[in-house]
Amino acid sequence: MKKFLALVLLLCPLFGFAETGQIDLLTVTPNSDGTESYSSNIQTLIIMSMLPFLTAGIVMFTPFMRTIIVFGFLRQALGTMNSPPNQVLIAISLMVSFIVMKPVLSDIYNDGYLPYESGVISDKKAVEVGVEKMTAFWLSVTSEEELIYFSELMDAEPVDEYKDLPLSVIMPAFVYSELKIAFKIAFLLFIPFLLIDIVIASTLMGMGMMMLSPMIISLPFKIFAFILLDGFGLVTTSMIGSYGAN
Repeated sequence: MKKFLALVLLLCPLFGFAETGQIDLLTVTPNSDGTESYSSNIQTLIIMSMLPFLTAGIVMFTPFMRTIIVFGFLRQALGTMNSPPNQVLIAISLMVSFIVMKPVLSDIYNDGYLPYESGVISDKKAVEVGVEKMTAFWLSVTSEEELIYFSELMDAEPVDEYKDLPLSVIMPAFVYSELKIAFKIAFLLFIPFLLIDIVIASTLMGMGMMMLSPMIISLPFKIFAFILLDGFGLVTTSMIGSYGAN
């Protein structure tokens, strides 16, 4: 959690208050190069205004989106309606996201935030380090097909390496790639549960029990098979392993 908070502070300007204990909403200081610097308090106001977008960023640009989609389809395949509840699926997805992102957050914290906090590098350089680490993560799990597609869509200039592509290409390519992979995994998860439903439905029809819903009979068998195979453990481990994390 400490490293995550450090990442949030790293990607936004630091905040503070006036020494007098009062908040000056705006103080503009001219620089020697002709630019202007704003007081840290107006930066605090900007940060607070951007906090609602933090949730969207966590959902879209971390493994959370792929994980929550897969577990949502898994619940439908089991046929357990609203069990596990949404809060449990969100908690599991956050756990998987943290495990996968832990090496990236550690690198940003050690190479970006700590040097900036000690005054070794500037805030601009610290942000560049953070963006560089996140870009490397996005590219590691984004397929080449999506990168080419969005490069053409955005009319991006040709580059020698994908890491030189602008974020306007890399970020949507990552999101689109995550959606495709999530639905592919969900399709594979549906197959064994679908086979159980087919077997149960065929058996009931053979016994002449056509008025009995196959879902009522197949649900205990699917839950039993899922528990016997340690389904949640396998799916969670596979989701983490799909990002190359150990």
